[in-house]
Amino acid sequence: MVELLNAQPRVAGCNRVFTYTCRKTNRTTGQIKGERYPWTEHGIYKPWNAVVKEAGLRDFRFHDLRHTGATRLVRAVPNLEIARQLLGHADIKTTQKYANTNREDVRAAMEMVSEPKFTVVNGGLSD
Repeated sequence: MVELLNAQPRVAGCNRVFTYTCRKTNRTTGQIKGERYPWTEHGIYKPWNAVVKEAGLRDFRFHDLRHTGATRLVRAVPNLEIARQLLGHADIKTTQKYANTNREDVRAAMEMVSEPKFTVVNGGLSD
């Protein structure tokens, strides 16, 4: 992920990661066609809404992806503390709200810990 983010085109003197190339000059904003500018908090809405509509999604927000990522992380590595740190939550209770688990997740965790890691061979341990 770090490599992907570092590969994004940058705007000199700007700390924003995501940028775009202006399609037409806008005298009101001073933007020039062909120049690169950072996405603003609200500037991403128009293209985002177009993509969501084209995908046929309803009632979907960008923030929903954060919940999906947290759930997938906890399913892959059943450790809420790791998820808490990754998501930047101060309180583990917030992470618990993000990471949706179900019976299959509980079953998978139980099966994972029930698998023997070592076996006894000739009176000693072997992996």
